Amino acid sequence: MAATVTETFEVQVGPTISSYVSVVEVAPVDYGIYVGLGFLAFFLGTVTFGLRMYVRSVMIKTFGLDDWILVAAYVTFVGLVALFIAIPAEILAHGLQDAYFTSVGLSNIWLAVYGVVSALVRIATAAFFLRVVPAQTLYKWHRFVLISVVSAYAVFSVVVGFVLLGQCGMTWPEVNMKLYTDKCFDTNTMYDLLWALAVATAVADWAMTLIPIAVVFKGAMSTRTKRTSAPVILLAALGGIVSIIRIPFNDYFVLEGPQSMPHYMIWLTLALYEMCIALAATSLAATRPLLQKWLGAKQGSSAYASFTRPNAYGKSTITVMSKIQVTRGPAVTTTLKDDIAEEVVQIPEEA
Repeated sequence: MAATVTETFEVQVGPTISSYVSVVEVAPVDYGIYVGLGFLAFFLGTVTFGLRMYVRSVMIKTFGLDDWILVAAYVTFVGLVALFIAIPAEILAHGLQDAYFTSVGLSNIWLAVYGVVSALVRIATAAFFLRVVPAQTLYKWHRFVLISVVSAYAVFSVVVGFVLLGQCGMTWPEVNMKLYTDKCFDTNTMYDLLWALAVATAVADWAMTLIPIAVVFKGAMSTRTKRTSAPVILLAALGGIVSIIRIPFNDYFVLEGPQSMPHYMIWLTLALYEMCIALAATSLAATRPLLQKWLGAKQGSSAYASFTRPNAYGKSTITVMSKIQVTRGPAVTTTLKDDIAEEVVQIPEEA
């Protein structure tokens, strides 16, 4: 059954401030579902991020620039999830009529944080793929396009997020849109900015999908590197699909009153899970050593590895790629190496 919600808005034109009362009917919504979806996104993002951190810091004890970028992305992602959960939680606690303006303010802050998270996740993903795309003259333009697209997207994403946050001003009545001034963007401008950001997101995601695919088909990578890259390419493609699916829902983006909150939460949820998928894809890209270890423990396992042995001169080493069978019998010194990250896990040598 629809509920009647009454809100008082203030409009400032020049020095004159007038107020008007809006009475609307709002469709019933179980906002508790959105609280649950927020916690689910946090769980998925945290598990995948945690797996990557375990592999990088515990298994192989190597931490690169892309890892630090991903740490920053995860921290801001947690803030994004917290804001997402706070919006329906505020409505559940106080009712839509009393919580509407607070929810609008939280939503506008969410947009700014979203712009930062989106930029950081794409930068971290691009950093991974730049290790995949060979640094050879033949692939110079692939790297140039990838760097250019992601750099432009990162700047645009952050700028749009903060422009939408401060479109009317930075005081709380202006951020939560209770006070609408002649400085505020009109609805069409807000839609145009959001559509441009959605298209830019799709372009960036598909650039990070198609460019590595092109390199793979040209045979520029080793078989092991291709196996490592394929899952993250597929996940990046999934993120690109979600970013396209979300575009038609951009009509739900602008909050024009309490009656638009049910549709707005749909858009917000899709945007959150698009970010969650992007974070998960980047995190899972570096978990292949953990998968190899798990398969080895479960199956007695055959895995691709590099044997490192002293050469005839006793000092330097030679490395031979081979498929080995790990057993509990007499062992030789063996290293398991991830081609992409150039990471090493040592299996202890027995006397």
